[in-house]
Amino acid sequence: MDNWLKSPWVIRGLSLAMAILLFTAVRLDDNIAPADDSKTFIPSGSEQIETMNNVPVNIEIEEDSYVVSGVPQTVNMSVEGPNSSITPLVRQRPFEVFVDLQGLEPGTHNVEIQYSGIPSDINVDMEPKTAEVTIEDRATESFPVNVDYINPSQLADGFEIGNASAEPETVEITSSQSEVDKVAVVKAYVDLKDVDKPIESREVPVKVYDSQGNELSVRVEPETVEVSVDINSPNKEVPVETVTRGELPDGYAIKSMEVEPSDVKVYASEENLANIEQVETEEIDLSKITEATTMEVSLAANSEIRLLEPEQVQVKIELERTEKTSVENIPIDVRNLPENATITFVEPEEEEMDLTALGTEEELEGVSASDFQLTIDAGDLAEGEHELPVSISGPDGIAVEPEFEEVTVQIE
Repeated sequence: MDNWLKSPWVIRGLSLAMAILLFTAVRLDDNIAPADDSKTFIPSGSEQIETMNNVPVNIEIEEDSYVVSGVPQTVNMSVEGPNSSITPLVRQRPFEVFVDLQGLEPGTHNVEIQYSGIPSDINVDMEPKTAEVTIEDRATESFPVNVDYINPSQLADGFEIGNASAEPETVEITSSQSEVDKVAVVKAYVDLKDVDKPIESREVPVKVYDSQGNELSVRVEPETVEVSVDINSPNKEVPVETVTRGELPDGYAIKSMEVEPSDVKVYASEENLANIEQVETEEIDLSKITEATTMEVSLAANSEIRLLEPEQVQVKIELERTEKTSVENIPIDVRNLPENATITFVEPEEEEMDLTALGTEEELEGVSASDFQLTIDAGDLAEGEHELPVSISGPDGIAVEPEFEEVTVQIE
């Protein structure tokens, strides 16, 4: 038996028999293969389903002549087919989704959303499948650009808005005629928050609005303009006027009061600036001053003033001791006494009185009764007794304490 298997002729015969059997098996497999490729058996797992969301939709139309509305910007697509076709399709997206509006007249149409570039062995389902579109004639008109402001109240202190300009001054707006007819205003907004110098050629987007203030979605050419705005700072220098209240303690007088700086810079609108001649300090309480002093005092701004530089000044006050002196027998002058009427003094009994003058030694030197004028007004008085206030005038800087604030007189 072993010797038989070792024979080369036996081996050759067995090999020939195996080859014949293999050839016969292959021929039989070809003969029983199905003629319809659509019924070819596909092993389990070779089919694949994928969903692609937000696939952009293109529009095929003469864009220079028409404007289209109603076409969805995107669709969702579900694709099913062999793995070998689905995988590159989803990854590379070598296809196009579109609506073909070529040849359609202006008006409303219900059109099919189509696709191209997808192999025929892939089933496609889209949502939505159709769209109701409106085709309108394209219109283009020119509109002026108005410069407007954001945060104008937050402009830096001391500044105001001057002239503004846009370059170019006009833009072209393109859309359907019905949309172009809605255009009411075209604006370029500039943010003025903390701006403290002129704005030069700032690039600003253009916004388009209807009469209700709603922004319109239209084509603008150019989409931005260069805006320049003059930011002005009107100002001038004015003197500072000190304001006081109360009285110095007894025995003191103001020798001098100096302000540093004596002039300050005032910022305001041109109109208000013309009416501002001086700036006052906040009130200085003299009743609390008993010696020479230098103090920081704020300036009193008002609604017409935007900014003061500086906002505080130094006030230097020099004091000197005051003295008193008595001035006697000063005549009382009666004015406006009616004709044929007579006046008799009741209190005081004579037409004169004394007063006390207060001032520095230098101011009181040589003061006499002739330096003061005392008057009462008897005009329009009926017969009878009356109490009349006494008006006193005298040298500047000298305070007085009269013997009588009022006098009693009899008119006959």
